Amino acid sequence: MDESELIAAFRRIYAETSEIYHRCRTELGESDFGFKILYGPPRLNPEILFIGEQPGGRGADEKPNERFEWPTRCEYATEDWDLARAMQSMFDTVFLDGCVATNRNLFRAPNAETWKTVPKGVRDHLKEFCAARLATMISLMAPKLVIAIGFSVLDRPGLYAPVLRGTGNRVLMRAGKIGQWPAVAMLHLTGARPPPGGEDRLAIANAVREYVNGGVGTIPMKQSDQADAPTYVSARSKTALRLDAVDPKTTIALLDELVAQGLTDDAFARLHHSRDTIRPFRQYCLKTGGFRANENNARVHERLLYVRHAYHAHGLPAGGFYELAERAFAQIPPISGF
Repeated sequence: MDESELIAAFRRIYAETSEIYHRCRTELGESDFGFKILYGPPRLNPEILFIGEQPGGRGADEKPNERFEWPTRCEYATEDWDLARAMQSMFDTVFLDGCVATNRNLFRAPNAETWKTVPKGVRDHLKEFCAARLATMISLMAPKLVIAIGFSVLDRPGLYAPVLRGTGNRVLMRAGKIGQWPAVAMLHLTGARPPPGGEDRLAIANAVREYVNGGVGTIPMKQSDQADAPTYVSARSKTALRLDAVDPKTTIALLDELVAQGLTDDAFARLHHSRDTIRPFRQYCLKTGGFRANENNARVHERLLYVRHAYHAHGLPAGGFYELAERAFAQIPPISGF
């Protein structure tokens, strides 16, 4: 597919959405706030396709012609509303401009309660319509990575293990699926209560960069109903890597980075569930294929991330990396037995 074919396919999606919207307007009643499909131009193989739950606001929040055409740039990079500002605090505008954003539900509502006032039959009909169009959009664009904004966007969000934790052991990212497509969901940057703070936003941003730059998620693969966890395939290795798993190569890179900054065996031992030191753990990483997110070695990776994020955000405390390691172990305890 070339760019002209992509544009033509999205124009059909806009026309189809307009058609069903006008058929349902009477039944939408006072909950008729229009629709919004894309937050920027469609792209072939974008770095990330962000998927939210539903466009917010009311009809007055619509931009001229947004029901008929998409913005010329990704609005996460250009706008001043809360979620856009949060995105801009985490990613530079060049990166965001290379991404695409849409929603599971294309029909605007100021909040979930208002949307529930729409008759259930109409909501179910529109939900089915939106799910089909979302699947088409993902297939057309073939993004390198699908990220859900908010855990509720995932199908059965509690089914899969967390892939990133933050302050107070709070889950910041979780693997899952949207329809038949694997995705990684992040805690909603403005809708979560409380919303993630600066250190947790930094952790999410760094994890997203690792997914995009580390060869994870370059070719999205559909999953069967029997699959017990979503996977992506690495374009470089052509082998499946589970999104609820940690690639030991990224653990080694993270470990080497911290060692170069001054992480010692004593400090690393405070990060490891069996008080292992750097060399034997690194050798183990070289030999193993992957760490499941609900196992202790993946927790070591999470603690290394915690230390790196804290170090970059605030520098070293008086107790150095040893103190950061103690904090990480307290925030991200081992699974059992240690």
